[in-house]
Amino acid sequence: APTPGGGGAGASSAMPSEEDFRPSAAIVEIVVNFLIRISLVAGTETPSAGGSAAANAAAQAAAAKAGNALAGQAGGLLHSALNLWPEANVKFAYFEKQLSIATDQVSARLAVLRVLHTVVACQPKFALRHLAGMHSLLQPIFSPNSGQTKVIQAVCALLGTLMQTLSEAPSDAQAAASGGGDA
Repeated sequence: APTPGGGGAGASSAMPSEEDFRPSAAIVEIVVNFLIRISLVAGTETPSAGGSAAANAAAQAAAAKAGNALAGQAGGLLHSALNLWPEANVKFAYFEKQLSIATDQVSARLAVLRVLHTVVACQPKFALRHLAGMHSLLQPIFSPNSGQTKVIQAVCALLGTLMQTLSEAPSDAQAAASGGGDA
């Protein structure tokens, strides 16, 4: 079948079909890390500025609903992208930065935990490479004043996935990870 804009059999054989198209590693990295940033930012609630309490509550509820919807869509796309491109380079620094700049630490932690869970589930090697960094990211969550039920549930889900990933990893990869991952 001739391709659109093609001039016959010679043109169609020179042009790759849609099934043959593979984006470059740089494009894949940009797409995956963009979805991570959107998931992290949209999943983190921001406090409202001035105004009446009723107006602020309504605006916050609407913003939270829209942010959660966007974070859910971006998270679903991230999962699909990581399944499509399992070797995509995920930048760990985005997780650290999100926690360092967030004003609402509970929602920031939840967003980071949800996105990390998706990445670890789709890319077990990411968990092995960044085990030390994940440890330092998760450590503040275990402080006595962070006993939020949602945070604890998200940590449990992530740790369950991590345990499964580490138990299925070859022993030489585990030794390399325990020697210190780059953070």
